[in-house]
Amino acid sequence: MTSKKSTTVQSRHRWLFLSQLTVHPVVQRAFSPAWAKRLVAKFDPDAFGVLKVVEKAGVFLVWDGQHRLSAALEVLGKNQQVQCEVFQYDDIPGHTEDDKNAWLAHHCLNVQAQRGWLPIDNYFTEVVARDETALFIKGVLSKHGLRLGRFQDQGVVCAAAACSAIAKKPGGKETFERIIEILADAWGGDPDAYQHSVLRGCALLCSKNNGRIDDKRLASRLQKAGGPGRLLGRARDFAKATGCTVVMAVASVMTAIYNKGCRTNRLPVWD
Repeated sequence: MTSKKSTTVQSRHRWLFLSQLTVHPVVQRAFSPAWAKRLVAKFDPDAFGVLKVVEKAGVFLVWDGQHRLSAALEVLGKNQQVQCEVFQYDDIPGHTEDDKNAWLAHHCLNVQAQRGWLPIDNYFTEVVARDETALFIKGVLSKHGLRLGRFQDQGVVCAAAACSAIAKKPGGKETFERIIEILADAWGGDPDAYQHSVLRGCALLCSKNNGRIDDKRLASRLQKAGGPGRLLGRARDFAKATGCTVVMAVASVMTAIYNKGCRTNRLPVWD
């Protein structure tokens, strides 16, 4: 993070009508109707807290508290006032709108750290905040026509937690870039190729056999062995039979696939 993101910015508390408030279009997670409905059911004005708002050209943008805002609108109506911590847009560090959004996103992540956001919500906010690891993950996936997303589709990776966990380990960025290239060479944009267990299993295999694996051979062998769904099926059967985790089973099955027909430079059998 840059020093600008940690710069203290003065704010002031104001009572604003709910009708004056709009959700920030960038610095927010995806809206969850189910969560908003739960807040309505247990709505307590005394426990409402303070909404965090940035004022830009007379518009008040909520960057922390969109679900509480939605619940309050339903329970209290738009003519009720709530307490807000208001930051002035011009006081936010940065010369461009992206700079200012990055500062807000960074602080939004700090506020949300203990609130159990989904990994994909954290990732999208980290990208806005220009988090180094999140931008690295985005860049690597983009090189192969892939992106992190919420719903499984061609070219969409629905495993934000696995991507982050792999990339944040010591030497993890190199490992992450490597396994994405292997899996993309083998199966292209097939979303099953980037499921949590496949990513973690491939990372485990590469870490254990660092320097021994011919990545192109592994990708070719995986492609010839069938699709990623078949790999996962074999891994789940192996895990059930041996009692190991599916991640370890993926690594074991990949080892067997790599070694098939290989007389020299075979990988050690997974134990």
